[in-house]
Amino acid sequence: TQVVDSVEWYGLRSKLSAPTVYEGVTVMALEVTGGKRLAAESEQMVSGEVTRVLPVRTGDGRWDVETPTRDIVPFMAHVARSLGYADADLDFAELDRLNEIWVERGDRFDMSYDSATTAKQALTDALRVGFADLTLERGKLSAARDEPRSVFQQMYTPQNMTTELERDFVAHKPDEFDGVDVEYVDSRTWRVETIECRLPGDEGRKVEKLTLEGVTN
Repeated sequence: TQVVDSVEWYGLRSKLSAPTVYEGVTVMALEVTGGKRLAAESEQMVSGEVTRVLPVRTGDGRWDVETPTRDIVPFMAHVARSLGYADADLDFAELDRLNEIWVERGDRFDMSYDSATTAKQALTDALRVGFADLTLERGKLSAARDEPRSVFQQMYTPQNMTTELERDFVAHKPDEFDGVDVEYVDSRTWRVETIECRLPGDEGRKVEKLTLEGVTN
């Protein structure tokens, strides 16, 4: 019965049929009872400890059904697939060998990315947990792990040298690092903890600080 030029909405409600499935999204329903001592913002924030569900490799080189896993190789394969890589583009001969070492040692990648990053950085973070670096092996994504070598692939002899072999020795200087402090987020306290790594004889007068992403213990 009225005609107006402008309308200010104070509230709008509608009743719609709710979807039962969200593709690619895990949905969690909660019923929370709040108290007067909590701020309104606090009552709307929920923390969770979740484990990503990914296909895992079996002993015969095949992929098993999806299962909750914190292993490095399934995450690496997941990131590679998101870029369009196929299994043939990954060096699983080396990755399967390293996966056995990482599983036995208990090396787990517990990282949640809540901001934009590159796929290379994500793979670098995951492999760093296993003392490895991202590399290419004959065109395939692979990993080079810092570990003792028992088989030497390259031998240098006078037959394949263009000049005589020279050896240089550089002594340690007083201003060089003599220790490492490693920072990580502890899974129990969710605070940044520091582990002091020293070799016998190190006084820790000048230390290098490293941050391990995805390490929680």
